[in-house]
Amino acid sequence: MLTAKQRAFLRAQATAIDTAFQIGKGGVKETMLSSIEDALRAHEIVKIKLLENCEYTPKEAIEGISAAIDAEQVQVIGNKIVLFKISPEHRIYDLDKLAVIETKKEDKKKTPAGRPAGGRSKTAPAATGGKKSGGRTKTNRPFDPVSGSARQASSRPPKPRFDFEIQKKK
Repeated sequence: MLTAKQRAFLRAQATAIDTAFQIGKGGVKETMLSSIEDALRAHEIVKIKLLENCEYTPKEAIEGISAAIDAEQVQVIGNKIVLFKISPEHRIYDLDKLAVIETKKEDKKKTPAGRPAGGRSKTAPAATGGKKSGGRTKTNRPFDPVSGSARQASSRPPKPRFDFEIQKKK
């Protein structure tokens, strides 16, 4: 059973993940349950969307799925449900500390000089002869508030904002 703080932590983590499964008019079959269980084993959190033509309500679906695969119910919001199950092989979340367990990241490949491969160092001058380009350059053209950009100066008056005129009834 999850505490309120653990549930809030998992809800926050679930916002960053995409929907992994959709349940439609076909309902929940054994193959879908095994797929959900495999996803929980790999990721610990799974987000499922119930389509409009689904025969279950979101509460019925989360109760049935969580009971069938022994997972914890994290959230029901609209037509999306979130399930959690601790994975013995791939621990990602530490619920006691409410933290993400750091996974081992591969070190970036470095050149013999100790710099990262595939780019210039931060202290090297730019390819413009050591001068930095200043981003936006100033123009002598007046700013056009309608189009939001600088416009060419011309002798014509600017176009009206609307292409029609209001005519009075006689």
